[in-house]
Amino acid sequence: MGMLLRRYHKVDGRMPSPDETTVEEKKNADVLWVGHNEEPSIRNLFKKKFQDEHPMDIVEVINDCHMYQCGARDKDGKLKYPFVLCDLDGIVKINGVTGILECKTCNIGSEDYRIWKSGKVPLKYYLQCCYYMLCMNLPYAYICVKWGISPQECAYMYIERNLEVEEMIIDM
Repeated sequence: MGMLLRRYHKVDGRMPSPDETTVEEKKNADVLWVGHNEEPSIRNLFKKKFQDEHPMDIVEVINDCHMYQCGARDKDGKLKYPFVLCDLDGIVKINGVTGILECKTCNIGSEDYRIWKSGKVPLKYYLQCCYYMLCMNLPYAYICVKWGISPQECAYMYIERNLEVEEMIIDM
């Protein structure tokens, strides 16, 4: 992630001049970099917490960070949704059933932090997981968020596949 991506100016569609490029872009790139580098520890935290809370279940966490394209095909054999791609953080198998594992980091005090702490998934991340389940044709996802360094500063939530939400995403 060596090069920063620049956003188009929202009003006139032009590229910003170098003096208009904000520190925010660098900050966002740094946050993405940190989040990506935390993924292995978040996968490990998820496995530990899940096994501690569900000792009778067999859980396997797979480091699968590949890019996938939705393989659903129409009656003519053509891809139905060639634009549906996902870049996984991991795969989880619980008692032999495969699902998505999405890893997130969060700053304490942010709006997302308050949502996570209330036991809910912020909408943007819920929709991301729905999109990934569509792409991978998998029945569930777990999303795991870390906001500190101890296992207590981490939470995970289960998301079941919802075909109606997937249809809305495709329509959008």
